[in-house]
Amino acid sequence: MANTLIGSVKVQPGTVRPGESVFVQVCDLNGRPYADNSGVAITIQGIEATARYYQFSTPGTRQLVVRAVKGSIDETSTVTVQVSGAPLEYTRSLGAPVQSAMPIIQATLKLGDPYTATFALNTPNSLQPVLAQQNAQAPAGAAAVKPPAPAAAAAPPAEFLAFSKALTALPVSADAAKPVPKITTVAGVTATLSGALGILGREIIKPAPMATSYKWDFGDGTTITTQSPTATHNYFPAIQADTVAHSFNVSCTVVHDNLTVTRTLVLISAYGISKRLGSVVPHHTGDEFAVFQHAAFSGSMIVHNIEAEAITLNRMAV
Repeated sequence: MANTLIGSVKVQPGTVRPGESVFVQVCDLNGRPYADNSGVAITIQGIEATARYYQFSTPGTRQLVVRAVKGSIDETSTVTVQVSGAPLEYTRSLGAPVQSAMPIIQATLKLGDPYTATFALNTPNSLQPVLAQQNAQAPAGAAAVKPPAPAAAAAPPAEFLAFSKALTALPVSADAAKPVPKITTVAGVTATLSGALGILGREIIKPAPMATSYKWDFGDGTTITTQSPTATHNYFPAIQADTVAHSFNVSCTVVHDNLTVTRTLVLISAYGISKRLGSVVPHHTGDEFAVFQHAAFSGSMIVHNIEAEAITLNRMAV
């Protein structure tokens, strides 16, 4: 019997490297992507979503099960994703030695706050030894993506070299021991000068180190740039009252490597679950502990209402 709900399941690209993002999307019989409010309950790998970004950290063949339910109609379909090739890597540290890692977006929820997620871009702990071994055995043509090498600094002008040599020959006065920090640029080379001018020629001119930068897009219209591969975000403003599973396509761009990966965070709303079961339990924030003041304890809390109408609180339990 032909499917009447699942027209096709798009997988883009069909073959990915370990760590690379792959997009899976369920379409109707006309080839149009299903909307979240289509009336058809779509799940991918048992998670309520019409489309998802995945990342796989090891090579192999992945079978993804898609299910569509509407009334008495219950259909399933299976798609295949091939994971092969050299692992995707990014430069985590630009110092010596250079440190690389697999750009897997990992998310953890904050204890006591079900809508705040902390993201980290890193190799799963169980795969770090495996990745190190694969890197050691990888052929020369399968080298990891590295940032372009900085252009060679131009040599200082001859006038500057002669001036520095003359200063070096001068006797060092007692004031030379006093640090005189100064930043100067000579022929595109950034140098830090410590000490008096009498020891200028004895300083080593070092290029300024490159800084790491990560641009995060949390999938709800919010972006942030960090210097380390971690970020924390509160999704509560994006929570809908009548929705249980919220999908957010979280992407991270490693700016210094020009590399972007995306993974879908499916956030289950405790508010939505309670409402579907017949109760409205508003989200609240406040003090974790009451404070003793003279003869009694006191504390404060904020009750958040995400409904279109006002909520009346008529009972309280302590």
